[in-house]
Amino acid sequence: MTLSVAITKDMTEKEVRRKIRNMMERVDPIQGLYAILEQLQAFEQKYGMSTLEFYVRFRSGQMGDAEDFIRWASLYEMYVDLVQQYPFHEKAAA
Repeated sequence: MTLSVAITKDMTEKEVRRKIRNMMERVDPIQGLYAILEQLQAFEQKYGMSTLEFYVRFRSGQMGDAEDFIRWASLYEMYVDLVQQYPFHEKAAA
C-alpha cells in the first residue's frame, strides 16, 4: 500500500502536519509506520544523511526551509508520534 500526501510549498508546517495526521487516521498504524519509514529512507538517500542528523540540523536552523526539508521534518515528527502512541513491540513476559 502506498500512501501519499499532497504538500505544496505555500503550506505552513502546521498544515503539513495536519495533512499527514489526517492521512494516518485512515490507515492501520503499522502500515502508516512502514510508509513513513520508506519516505524517511528516501530522504536519507537523497541527501546523504540520517534522519536524526538532518532533524537536529533542521531544528537548529542549519537546513533552511525548502519544501523537502519541511516534509522530512514533519514525517520524522509523525514517526516519533506513532512510535510513542502505539505499542509496536511485544511487552516482555512477566
